[in-house]
Amino acid sequence: MSRRPPPRKRPATKNRSPRRRPTGLYVALGVIVVVGIAAVAAFAAGGGSNTKQAKGANGQVLLDYGKVSVSGSQLQPFDESNAATGDGDPIPTITGESPDRAPVTVSPTGGKQVIVVGAPWCPHCNNELPPLARALASGALGDIKLTLVVTSQQPNAPHWPPGDWINNTLHWPAAKAPVILDDKEGTAAAAVNTQAFPYFIFVDSQGKVGSRATGEIGLDAFRQHYADLH
Repeated sequence: MSRRPPPRKRPATKNRSPRRRPTGLYVALGVIVVVGIAAVAAFAAGGGSNTKQAKGANGQVLLDYGKVSVSGSQLQPFDESNAATGDGDPIPTITGESPDRAPVTVSPTGGKQVIVVGAPWCPHCNNELPPLARALASGALGDIKLTLVVTSQQPNAPHWPPGDWINNTLHWPAAKAPVILDDKEGTAAAAVNTQAFPYFIFVDSQGKVGSRATGEIGLDAFRQHYADLH
């Protein structure tokens, strides 16, 4: 399970004294060089801003964050030592946007479903979600209702922008399993009380939590959780 991106180390620098006093031109050039080095060091340390943009099939720039609204009660925290805590609680209704600005809603209606919460920089998500994406795309999981919530998007962490991660790293079949992009405050993730990534919520036919899991559970465990829903 993973919660935060790996820290980045500031590159070491050495201060060297010039052998002779530079003239005005050399002073100006030295200032430019020092400023440039400082900017590179700040970016490497996480102080920069990644402005890369992802584009959809029609050339439209994809969203990095969505607008999210929630109604209903937040789920109880998930505790693997007492996994049944929260079973039977209704899920909240989450309304958001996909990367291409399409409205997406998760609600307690519509039968059995699965909510998966993941973060682009999370190494466990990058191990767990591609096989799930392939199984969904091939139909190996059958006619299953599933929504992916992408949260904790961070411009200076791996796999930015999120639209590129969803389309070109996960190869996520959004036509079969819609994607909600969380907002900068993590509203959608908070509504289901996300404690770790990836986070799976298996919802029964009454819109209530049947079971939950976190981490790299694998497709066999995924199938079992879903099969146990009523």
